[in-house]
Amino acid sequence: MQGLALIVPAYPGIDDLDLGKDYYIGVSPTTPLQDFSRPTLPLYTVRYFDTGDLETLQMLRAIRENVSLREVGDLPSGQHFLRPEQLRDAFEKTFPESLEKS
Repeated sequence: MQGLALIVPAYPGIDDLDLGKDYYIGVSPTTPLQDFSRPTLPLYTVRYFDTGDLETLQMLRAIRENVSLREVGDLPSGQHFLRPEQLRDAFEKTFPESLEKS
């Protein structure tokens, strides 16, 4: 698997994971602070470009599920596209070492 990096999202007990291959641990700004035994890489989930897109996504979900807008549950917030400096700031506060390898 030359030229391919394995990234496993952080979870409790990940330090015990043995894949038989080298891998990175993917961390997000909300990953609980801890020291990992393997190198980390920043991961950030993006589901929409702007917070204003939530209304559109909610409408699309209602159409897909064939329910009224009132019946659609809340959509995940805080998963909008960030400017590079915002993303860098978020990771510098939690896992600055993950930025060194990205």
